[in-house]
Amino acid sequence: MLASGGGQRAAEGLVGSLYQMAKEDMLDTVLYLGGVSGSTWTLIIV
Repeated sequence: MLASGGGQRAAEGLVGSLYQMAKEDMLDTVLYLGGVSGSTWTLIIV
């Protein structure tokens, strides 16, 4: 899964995507998470 940059909006968007994927039991199908700019802050927390 690749997340885009864009500061705080990108971080919040990725949190929402990861949350929904976890809710639907799809998160365990992701092998790699990658991102740039703002989305990397979300990846650090995950």
